Amino acid sequence: MKKNKQGFTLIELLAVIVILGVIMAIAIPAMTGYIDDSKKDSMVDSASEFLRAGVQRITVNNMLPVSGTSTYMYVKDIPLSSGGVSPYSNQAYADASVVQATNNNGEYIYTIYLIDGNGNCLTATEKQLNGKPEEKRALIKTGSTCTKITVPDGTTTVK
Repeated sequence: MKKNKQGFTLIELLAVIVILGVIMAIAIPAMTGYIDDSKKDSMVDSASEFLRAGVQRITVNNMLPVSGTSTYMYVKDIPLSSGGVSPYSNQAYADASVVQATNNNGEYIYTIYLIDGNGNCLTATEKQLNGKPEEKRALIKTGSTCTKITVPDGTTTVK
């Protein structure tokens, strides 16, 4: 008599589970890294857009600082056609986020201080935002490593 074998043995099922476990152990950290890089790239892109728009508004509104001083523009006052929300919290960036224009003996240096509700921050100049992707991602810090500056109106922002 011939036995009718149907289904899988316990050994076969265990082998499949072990193989899937190994694949997952490799795939999950890689995907987590891609997701983290994507969030950082999104924050850098937002910073670039805010800085570009802030520079334009400071220039057009004749708010350029005199030598040795700085002018600040809050990010919340800079409208963007799209974006402008933190990839970490999906909310608008904190009120303390600013674009700073500094007059260094006739040379204007533009810097953005961007912070989100989760304590992630980015401080960058125009030149830094034109760097390589890895260098730009490295500009993002967590809340515990963000330092604070005070804007002339008394508002505290990050650096």
